[in-house]
Amino acid sequence: MPTIKDVARLTGLSRTTISRVLNDHPYVSDEKREAVLQAVKELGYTLNSSARSLRNNQTKTIAILISRITNPFFSQLSGGDELAAGFVIEAKTYNWKIPDNLAVVGFDDHPVATIIDPQLTTIRQPIGFIGDRAMNTMIAMLKGEVEVKRTMEHLQMELVQRSST
Repeated sequence: MPTIKDVARLTGLSRTTISRVLNDHPYVSDEKREAVLQAVKELGYTLNSSARSLRNNQTKTIAILISRITNPFFSQLSGGDELAAGFVIEAKTYNWKIPDNLAVVGFDDHPVATIIDPQLTTIRQPIGFIGDRAMNTMIAMLKGEVEVKRTMEHLQMELVQRSST
């Protein structure tokens, strides 16, 4: 993988000049700009975003972590769909009949809910809405448009009735 040093060596210009061209700095002559762009093309040079992030101490990447939500509202065993599916599988090893001996409700409407037998009754949460809200709030916080504070919002959930209840 070619580096900025390789581009500088090929053009006979300094790494600073190469960097200015690559960052579209206005104070570089057309002749030097052309030489750098030709060398970049010839070498197949691409900007290393990891190196740039380290140098600038800024990634321009946003990560959003949303914790898994558990469901405290049912007296039957409930949890994420993966947990509920695991419970159904384990219950079958003890010859328990779902839903005759035990009703199982999951949470998240994960694809596993439809491939297990019996299919899981689950609670579907509005993950598209949650993702949009989280991203828009994060961007607004980064721009200083809203105060950074913890908030709670009630979401519309949907019961997806299947054969495990």
